Amino acid sequence: LGVCLVNFLESPDGVLVVLFSLFVAVVSSLQLKRSDLSVRKKTAWIYLLFFSLLFPLVYFLLSVRCAGVFACQADAILKALLTAFVASIGFGYLAVPFLYRWMLKARVLQDPALDELIAVQADRLGIKPPRVFLVDEQKPVAFSTAGLKPAIFVSIGLTELLAKKEREAVLLHELSHIKNSNQLFKFSSVLVKKLVPVLSFNEIDADLKNEEARADAFAVKVQGTGRHLSAAKKKVDAFHSFDGGSPCEFS
Repeated sequence: LGVCLVNFLESPDGVLVVLFSLFVAVVSSLQLKRSDLSVRKKTAWIYLLFFSLLFPLVYFLLSVRCAGVFACQADAILKALLTAFVASIGFGYLAVPFLYRWMLKARVLQDPALDELIAVQADRLGIKPPRVFLVDEQKPVAFSTAGLKPAIFVSIGLTELLAKKEREAVLLHELSHIKNSNQLFKFSSVLVKKLVPVLSFNEIDADLKNEEARADAFAVKVQGTGRHLSAAKKKVDAFHSFDGGSPCEFS
C-alpha cells in the first residue's frame, strides 16, 4: 500500500489532486479568518475545508487498483458516501429535535403568552416559529435546534429561577440563534478544530462571541431594554457559581 501511495503521489493525476486539495484548503482557511463573512458562509467554508481534506484520500481509494480491497469496492464506497451525506442532512434537519425531545423526555411548554411572542417575532424574522419544550432538569439550561423542525428547549430550573420577562429574553436570544443557524456553525467549528488541530481559528471563536452578542442585541431590541436579559444572566451565573459550573452562556 505504501508503494502504491508513492506511485499515486508521483503520478500526474495524484499531483493534480493533491495540489487542488491544498489550494482549496488554503483558500478555505483564509476565508475562515475573514471577519466580514456571515456565520452561514463560514459554515459553508468549513465544510469545503473538510472536502479538501477528504478528497485526495477518497480519490486514491476509488481510482488506484493497488489501494486494495477498497478500490475493488469503489461503487459500494461511493454509494456509502452518498448515503451517509444524505442521511447526515436528513438527521440534522429532521431527527435532531425529535432525538433531543426523546433523550431529555421533554414536553411542550404550555404558555400561550410565550407562544404568541415567539410566533410574532419568528414571523418578523421570516422563519418558522419553533416549538418550546420543557426539560425535566433543575439546572437552568436553554438551547435551540434549527432545521425543518426548529425547537427551543428550556429546563424547569430555568423557568423557576427567572421572572416572566427574563424568560422571554432567553427565548428571544434562542430565536435569534435559530434565525442565524448558529447551532450548525457551533458544531462545525468544534469539529474542524478536532480534525485540523494544526490550524488556528481564533476568528471562529470571535464569530461565536459575535453571534452571542447579536442574539443578545435581538432580545434587547424586541424588549426595548437590556435589564431583563442581564438579570437572567446574573441569576444563571449565580446558580452556576454556587454549583461550581461555568459562567452563563445560553447556547
